[in-house]
Amino acid sequence: MALWIVAALIVSGPFILPTPPGGVEWPYHLVVASIPLGALLCARYTSRVFIVTCFGLIAGFLFAWPYFTDGRTYLRIAHGGITAASVLLKMGAFTLLMPLVCAGAFAVGRRVFSRSETQTG
Repeated sequence: MALWIVAALIVSGPFILPTPPGGVEWPYHLVVASIPLGALLCARYTSRVFIVTCFGLIAGFLFAWPYFTDGRTYLRIAHGGITAASVLLKMGAFTLLMPLVCAGAFAVGRRVFSRSETQTG
């Protein structure tokens, strides 16, 4: 799981745009979508949902950062363009949503892989 996050961070790095205009390019979304895929594949090797939940929390925070911040976020907060609470709310929602999506993918993976094990065994 840790290698999945490291690989996703390395692959997603080039898709984070420089400060003006900031944000991310479209391939970054594909990298973020691969996180639940990692949780689904993890279901084949472990039955602990706690591992997947921690994986989702860490990945959610790491990948939310480029979505909702850029090099000028601090200046926009300081000059009243946006509030810190709005940025934290968006990042918090993304961070808390990722473990739910990962847990759902994990549950689907457990179901799929348990069926394939009973059919072959």
